[in-house]
Amino acid sequence: MKSFNPIFKETIELLLAGKVICETSAPESFQYFFAGEHQQEAENYLAQIGRSLLYTKDQKGFYAAINTPNKKDLRAIKERFREVAGNLEGFVVLLRMFKGLSPSSRPITASETIRESTLLDAITDSPSLQDQLDDVIHKLKISQKGVQHKTKLKALLSYLEKHDYLKSWGKSGITYRATANWSLLYDQMEFIQQYEAIPLRDEQANAQTEII
Repeated sequence: MKSFNPIFKETIELLLAGKVICETSAPESFQYFFAGEHQQEAENYLAQIGRSLLYTKDQKGFYAAINTPNKKDLRAIKERFREVAGNLEGFVVLLRMFKGLSPSSRPITASETIRESTLLDAITDSPSLQDQLDDVIHKLKISQKGVQHKTKLKALLSYLEKHDYLKSWGKSGITYRATANWSLLYDQMEFIQQYEAIPLRDEQANAQTEII
């Protein structure tokens, strides 16, 4: 009989809570999962309770899915997709903004380092990025006190951290790392675009296509 393993327990609990596990969000669980036979053990356990293991398309994160959802599960799943679809325009603008902030002009990816000071410098020097920041704050309905760019940016970063897209990195509180929730978001955006026929204005549809 195998001894109790706290990391296995923690990993399973995160998966059952609907979390996406990656190097940033849960490094111990991520490293443990890919060592030895732990991946198969997790898959076997989840199969016994009607779950299966899924990976983001970029393979940077994994999460649990329900094999045969009941009515309660279906309501939760539909609510999640309504939430994604409802915030879709805001995230499209957000991702375009991040592309404008990136030296490589690419959307944000899992494990990427995000520095508040770097973002603030770029936004301060660019009226276009300032407009995009205002648009993101409005479309995602982010509460923020004050009208300064720094205050708005802090509110945005706090929102992304609260929703598990970013994780504070280091002791300064102004450096973050992106999680694989971005990877899952791109997968969900692609699914919605292909199968749900969510109407977007032309420029938003074009931006979303570029991102995914």
